[in-house]
Amino acid sequence: MIEEHARGEPDLDGMSPALAAAAIEQKDAICRELQAAGALKHLTFKGVQNGLDIYEVAFEHAKLEWGFAFTHRGKMSHLYFRPVL
Repeated sequence: MIEEHARGEPDLDGMSPALAAAAIEQKDAICRELQAAGALKHLTFKGVQNGLDIYEVAFEHAKLEWGFAFTHRGKMSHLYFRPVL
């Protein structure tokens, strides 16, 4: 999923309609930010918070927290990332 967004090719079919619309709208900005972060080094599962799976993701030049959740039908319904402070 992270690599798909870094390439600017998120799996829209695997997302809820609302999330897919947001992904299309933000695709270029997300791609630029992830490319600036550099190569993915590793990720660590941090737990579940408010129904979202939370990961700390280390890149070559940045550390980001990623959170996501799925619908009961298996479509991704929520997705965010933000810098780890």
